[in-house]
Amino acid sequence: MTNLMGEKLRMLIAERGVSQKELAQKAGVTEAAISHYINGDRSPRGAILLNIANALGTTTDFLLSGSKSEKNNISENEIENCYKLLAKNINQVSFEQKQRFLKLLLQGG
Repeated sequence: MTNLMGEKLRMLIAERGVSQKELAQKAGVTEAAISHYINGDRSPRGAILLNIANALGTTTDFLLSGSKSEKNNISENEIENCYKLLAKNINQVSFEQKQRFLKLLLQGG
């Protein structure tokens, strides 16, 4: 079995010209964690996966799937606007709405 996500991480790190240490800092994890993800020893979940995708300028779908396209249907600006709107209205948003929002973000649209 191949480590698809690890291969994609390795490719994106090289393409973006960042080190594992820089990626770790941008994603808010340790350099050792990035190494584990690349080697397939561990898999990032939830917010960590999203942080890694954002740090590399790609989508979680691209990292997790066999998709060859990095195209994201939602722009970073749109995501930022959604975060701001959610932050302003956090007390009025139900748990289910928060889950749906997170699911949409992790799916890239």
